[in-house]
Parts: sequence; C-alpha cells; structure tokens
Amino acid sequence: MKRAVAAIGALLCVTVITVAAQADMVDNPFGYFNVYSLGDIGSQGSPYHSDFQGRAGAAGNVEFSSFALLNRPTQTGFALHVGGSARLTGTYLGDIEAGGDVALGGVGISGSVIAGAYVAQFGGGTVGGNVHAGLGVALDSTLTVYGDTLAGMQYAPAVDHQAVSEYFRNTSALIGDMSQTGSYTEDWGHLTFVGAEGVNVVIVSAQELMAASKFTIDAPAGAIVYVNVPDADVTLDWTAWNYEGGIQAENVLLNMPNAGHLDLSSTNAVNILAPLAATNFDAGLVAGTLIVGDLQGGGQVNLGKFDHGGIIPEPASILLLAGGAGAAMLRRRRLARPTR
Repeated sequence: MKRAVAAIGALLCVTVITVAAQADMVDNPFGYFNVYSLGDIGSQGSPYHSDFQGRAGAAGNVEFSSFALLNRPTQTGFALHVGGSARLTGTYLGDIEAGGDVALGGVGISGSVIAGAYVAQFGGGTVGGNVHAGLGVALDSTLTVYGDTLAGMQYAPAVDHQAVSEYFRNTSALIGDMSQTGSYTEDWGHLTFVGAEGVNVVIVSAQELMAASKFTIDAPAGAIVYVNVPDADVTLDWTAWNYEGGIQAENVLLNMPNAGHLDLSSTNAVNILAPLAATNFDAGLVAGTLIVGDLQGGGQVNLGKFDHGGIIPEPASILLLAGGAGAAMLRRRRLARPTR
C-alpha cells in the first residue's frame, strides 16, 4: 500500500513537471533551452567540461565531466534532456532524462534520473529525487538516492528531439532566406548596424565578423535583429557585442544557416544559432543561447535567450507528454521490486 501511494505521488510530480515544460517549449524553444545540440555534447574519451547556466539538451549522446548544470533561474523541472545515452559527473540542479543509458559518477543531482534503458554508476554521489529505468538499475551504497529506485518502468520521452532539431533547422533556414533590410558600417574593426522598429536583417561575412573587435547593434526597444552569416566555415574569437538605442541581447540572433563547422573561443555575448555546425568550443564564454549541430570542448555558456523564436508555426509536437499522457512515463511494464 505504501509503495502504491509513493508511486502515485511520483506520477503526479512528474506530470506537473512535464506540463510546465510543455508550456515553456511551445511558447519559445529558444527560451526553454540555454544550450541544445542536434547531435552530441562531448564524446567518449573527451567529455565536455565547464558549466551551463540554463537548461540543456542533446538529440544524441552526452558526456560531461567536471561539469555544472545550474538550470537557472528556477532550478526546478528538467535540467537536461538527452535523446541517447548520458555519462555524467558534476552538479545538476533539476531532473535528468535520457532515452538510452545513464551512467553516474561523482554526481550531485537535485532532481530525478529517468532513463529509457539502464541506470548504472562508475562512482558515488547523490540523487535527490527518484531513479527510474526502463530496463534495469545497478547502484551501490556509494550513490545515495533519496527517492524511489525502480526498474522496469515504461519510458516515454518528455522531448521529441527530432521535432526540436527540425524546428531549429527550419528556423535557421527561414531567417537565412530573409532579405537584408540594411547594412553595417566598419570603422577600424568596429562594426555598427543601425536598425529600425520591427524585424531587421543584416548580412555579415565570417571573415569580417572574425576580424571585428566590436559589433554595435543600435536599434529601438522591441526591435528584432537577425545577423546572418552565410559562410560554411565560421571562427569566432573575442568580439564585444554592444547594444544601444533600447534593444536588448534577447532581441538579437546571430544565425549561421550554412555553417558546417564552427570554432568558438574567448567571449561573445550574443545568441547563436548554427544547427548544422560541428562546433569546437574549447574555452571561453557565450553569454546567451547556443544552438549547434554538435558540441565538443569545455566552453562556458551563461544564461541568456532569444525571445522571438516563433517565426514558424509553434512546434506543438515537440513535447510529447502532457496531462494524462505523462502517466505513461511512470507506468511499469511489469511488477518490479525496488532496488537500492
């Protein structure tokens, strides 16, 4: 009886989390994810190391080491969505879901861990919520789980990564096809674009952007500025992004619709959309949303978002679970004895 009550409580908790996540996602996927990779983040033998301040996701696999996922500003709900498998060390403030396996070692997770396959460990740590796995759980006493530990759970992802990836690709392509509304000026490495109310589009070459020491966006409050970089290979090092005239960083998007390769280093305080780009971000800082095709390295991403992602129809199918459908994630395929 106690076990049944606990399961019902966990079900209601996850359903509420999922409904909240759906509302955020449908309204603005850019605002929901601080970092998203259409492929992997990190790789076997070369895990990603550093920290992200906001929610993260990857359609492929994730490998984090010496990492912190701060999930600001609320630090509740999902902190990490993974389509494949995840191998994690470090601090995670929120819930974690992965369609494949989850391996934990030296972790501090404030929420729950939900896996489509197995949850295992290669080190100790703590999980503040539940551990639920579609196939099996293999944990020992060096990893403390404060909630329920259950195997044989039916798994249904909270995020449709195929839909998310398609959304970002389509958005980037549509912005990239927009006609230029104005041009920038250049003065000794200082690029300046003066925009008007409404939507503004400017095209900058990768070479010019790489050479720039400063990029000023001067536009009124409420304006939207798309900075399109049409090149296939892009390298960004330190550029001082300066916003004047009332416009804020959340209204500016640096879009790279054709970039197959992106090198990032040093500091860029701008939202970046490069959904096809294999990205090397060895060190440095992006202060804004970072959406790429694949992400390797150890650069830091601070909290930021692009507030105007609705240029294509809202992706109602991106979040699969809501209301009663959320119950499927926690419905056991078979009776399973809790393991610790």
